[in-house]
Amino acid sequence: AQIPVKAILPARAAGAGRGQDAWIGDLEIGEPGKTTGGLCYGDLVAFSDIDPVGRFYRPGAVAVGLVSHGPSPHAGHGVGVTILVGTTNGAVRPVVQPGPPSSLGAALRALVLAGGDRAPRLPIEKEKP
Repeated sequence: AQIPVKAILPARAAGAGRGQDAWIGDLEIGEPGKTTGGLCYGDLVAFSDIDPVGRFYRPGAVAVGLVSHGPSPHAGHGVGVTILVGTTNGAVRPVVQPGPPSSLGAALRALVLAGGDRAPRLPIEKEKP
């Protein structure tokens, strides 16, 4: 499925959080001056060649996340990205779209629509008369 993102960052841009399990926290953009121009809270960004679970270098993998906090003056702690989805087999393809489609809501809708019958569904109860 294609996911609209504001930016696709190279693996070398991954700072603090790289190599840690995804449940520990976010992944920092370690090159803030070079890679974060124009990013805002809620924007989706992709890290190419980063495993979405272990967050280590893996050629061909992609990790897509939400900009969740601003930069920090501490070394390696830049803008934080909370990883939401990713793949190691090419099933997720980020596409740079600078406008509103690269926000979280629009991207989630596109993923659900692209998933067809395989997309997760919430149970819907019929209203009682």
